[in-house]
Parts: sequence; C-alpha cells; structure tokens
Amino acid sequence: MLALPLPRETIYTPNNSARFLCLIKELCKPGEDPIFTLQKEKDGYESLQVLFINYTIYDPTESTFALSVFGDVTYWLDVRDTKVMKPYVEKWRREADVRRKALAYQAVINEVTKNGKSAFSAAKFLIDEPEKGKTKPARAKANETKSEAKKLVMDSDSKLDWDNLKDYVN
Repeated sequence: MLALPLPRETIYTPNNSARFLCLIKELCKPGEDPIFTLQKEKDGYESLQVLFINYTIYDPTESTFALSVFGDVTYWLDVRDTKVMKPYVEKWRREADVRRKALAYQAVINEVTKNGKSAFSAAKFLIDEPEKGKTKPARAKANETKSEAKKLVMDSDSKLDWDNLKDYVN
C-alpha cells in the first residue's frame, strides 16, 4: 500500500517542475519508476481510477482527492487538464456521479422504509423518478407558469382586468 499523500519530492523535480507522466505505468517511458496505473489495480501499482472514484463520491470538487493523494490541489488541477488525462478523468467522473446518485437513492429508500420524518417526501421523490428523464416536478412547472403569467401581467402596457387574473397568478 502506498503512503499518501505523496511527498513533494515525488511529484516535483528539484527545480520545481511537475512530474506526472512518469508516475503512471501506461504513460511513463522505459526505465522510469511509475507508482500508479490508470486502470483497476494491477501488477502492484496503485489505481488512480479507484482512488479518484473513492474520494470524489463524497467530494465532487476533487479537492479531498487532490490533497489526500498529492497533497496539492494545484498540482491535480494542472494534471487533470492535460490532454492525455482529460478522457480518463471524464470517465472517472461519470462513474463517481453514478455511485453518488446510488448512495443518494439508498438514503431516500432508507427514509421511506424506516418511515422517517421525510418518508412521504422521499416516497414522492421516488415515484416521480427524476432519473428517468422527467425534467421538473409538476409543482415547479405550475409555479413557473404562474410567475411567467404574473410577469406578463406586470409588464403589459395594456389595461388588464386584474381582478379576473389575480386568482390565476397568486
């Protein structure tokens, strides 16, 4: 098991330039001593993918990952934005997002099954199935429609009969 965060001398050269490609088995040149692999763990290398996903499930900002693995957020920001790393990081983000949503659904289901304070709201959330492509709950659409109508009434130059419209927009 690798001791994390990596020491500064591992990720930076003596003249303070960042080392990265040489730390990854799939990207390093022959003769270099890599630490990570981009895939699942193999051949004794630490999986950057597994580390990334495990940390970003609970912190999508990636700062916990960066500090825990590299001890430096700026270093990670520079690395993740490289042309070579972008496709990997995007794939890992999608996986972390799916796992994060699974945890959230488990919490909602747990609230329903334990009949907690928010059981009704949680059940309604599950019934609405927001992951199945519905964009907004009906109440949000109705409120949006009312506010659009109210704005139309307020912005109108013509004389409108407010008494007939107030039940619709309030």
